[in-house]
Amino acid sequence: MTETEKIFNCFEPEYIQNFSCDGEKCGAKCCKGFQIDIDRTALEKYRMLQDLDVRKEILDSLFWNQETQTYRMKLDENFFCPMICENSLCFIQKKLGEDFLADSCAVFPRRTFVIGNAITRTLSLFCPVAAKLALIDSKPLKFRDVSLKTSRSSAFLHQSISDMPARKFLLPLEKIAIEILQNKNFSLNKRLTILGIMLSMIDRQLKNLSEEMVEEFEKEFRTEDFFKRMEKNFSILNFDKKAFIQIMFQLMEKLFGTAIIYYSAEQRNFAKYVPLAFGMTEKISKPADEILHLYDENFAAYEEFVKKPYPQLMENYLVHNFIAGLYPCRVQGSLMQNYFLFATLYKFFEFGLICMAGVERENLTLEDILEFAGRFSHRLDHGNKFQQLTLDYIQKLLPYTNEFFNALIDFDK
Repeated sequence: MTETEKIFNCFEPEYIQNFSCDGEKCGAKCCKGFQIDIDRTALEKYRMLQDLDVRKEILDSLFWNQETQTYRMKLDENFFCPMICENSLCFIQKKLGEDFLADSCAVFPRRTFVIGNAITRTLSLFCPVAAKLALIDSKPLKFRDVSLKTSRSSAFLHQSISDMPARKFLLPLEKIAIEILQNKNFSLNKRLTILGIMLSMIDRQLKNLSEEMVEEFEKEFRTEDFFKRMEKNFSILNFDKKAFIQIMFQLMEKLFGTAIIYYSAEQRNFAKYVPLAFGMTEKISKPADEILHLYDENFAAYEEFVKKPYPQLMENYLVHNFIAGLYPCRVQGSLMQNYFLFATLYKFFEFGLICMAGVERENLTLEDILEFAGRFSHRLDHGNKFQQLTLDYIQKLLPYTNEFFNALIDFDK
């Protein structure tokens, strides 16, 4: 082990051990449209190359970015990295090996976060190979604690939540959430509700929270009595489909009515499908009853062409996104603020799939679904404005917890 290498304890899904980068499988998707910064260590390696032709090829592809004070790759007219060669393979990796890749290229699609005293790692769903590993397994996601060795300077992303009491309990809370979200005694929507109730109970004790209290909560959430109480809670909640669709439309306008969407593929994969699914244009509107009827038709298509062929997909997406999103500590605020942000974005993702299935139906492919999940996750991973706009929107709904639940989650499905 070299002097710069360090070992960390890390919590991650098991599928990571089966991942290997292969540009031929995805057309080097991560090498298009991204600004690729070159760290100092990689730059010095390129400058010291003995092969003059290879050295010139690489250095001539770099430019100095004054704003970031880093060297970057010069993207071509199609926004591809100039190092991509035949079969979507990287010139640097092919000629010199993975050790010569810049940190940003060697690390992606791995996303490793330091948060408080915890380290978590997942893969970005923007990578279609990673998305298939994470979402399409026929079994629930499994997780493990591992020793992680790294010497790369940008391998870890530090999440600043220094004033959040929950940061010390991130891993125990995540593990409780995984157990709840994978409990097949309940529908996925009921599990999502139980998670909210659990976080609400902990939220009330947050200022005085201790390891012992977290352990007691964990024991309680495993008891039969707790889940019987949850069933009673379901009996007083009643899904308001009209309010749900209103929230989805309003959130659609809030997010896609701004200049936050940069890729035409994102417009095609989300914004386009909503009006098509409901037969609406700028000149045509629909009465409420007809919109509700169309939603039911679109939902039936979603069950037929998404949930039926890929029964584990939505649970795996839900669990993966909870861990990858650093919930319930993603944003500054209470656990319930974090929960409702998580639940709203999940239902918005599902709503997009419902609309896509309603339009495409039997033409919907697994590649379409993975592309959609990747674009949506990319926006969550790299679009703070996307997250902030969603949080701004739900703030006005947070004081009305029961009504928000009723408008967000259909407990019967």
